Amino acid sequence: VAAATKPKVEALFNGTVDLSCNFKNPEGISLEELLIFWQDANDLVLYELYQGREKQDHIHEKYLNRTEYNQTTWTLQLRNIQIEDQREYKCLVQHRSPRGLVLVHRFSFQLFVFAPFSQPEITRLDNMTVKIGDVLNFSCSSEQGYPEPEEMYWMITTENSTKIPGIMDLSQDKTTQLYNVRSTLTLTFNETTRTNISCYLQTVRQKEPLISKILTIGKSFFYSSYSFFFLNTYFLSW
Repeated sequence: VAAATKPKVEALFNGTVDLSCNFKNPEGISLEELLIFWQDANDLVLYELYQGREKQDHIHEKYLNRTEYNQTTWTLQLRNIQIEDQREYKCLVQHRSPRGLVLVHRFSFQLFVFAPFSQPEITRLDNMTVKIGDVLNFSCSSEQGYPEPEEMYWMITTENSTKIPGIMDLSQDKTTQLYNVRSTLTLTFNETTRTNISCYLQTVRQKEPLISKILTIGKSFFYSSYSFFFLNTYFLSW
């Protein structure tokens, strides 16, 4: 029996993944003499090939119509990947001999499912008019990702850059199990120069963080047709 290994396999949420059996058939055994099947960690059967023919008697309902076997590569394609599919799987090969079915190969692996988070988006939580000394409130949000992100933080840039750690507020969809993440920032505006605010999300899978569009606070002059004077104020822009 081949030695068991547990490599890691990654799959995109709602996507398709190839589940290898890693069976080389060194003795050239005919498919007519083999039983090949894949099982999950709960021993539920994904697919069964018995003597060269697909057999559905033992396939669990959650895997019905989701698989396709490639006889050339000895791989099983699993479609419509969900978060609940993240678990250990194994491929087993048995040889039909005069002694009955004999296990000749076992290959185990761990499937990890991921979903990319959306680009972080900054939202102003109060009035758009800004004056020196005002307390400004912002939120940053990113949606529909998996697994949980590592960190969400803010970057405030004037003449220098300041990193402000954010407290992540996580929520998980009960159906899809995908995460939404949100963080808030309270900032007292004391700058007379342009201030740039951006939000960063560090995920588990990506080396570089996801970055929001830059929110800019800067000087502007606008004309009021009601008062007929120029008002020195500040504006927010993306």
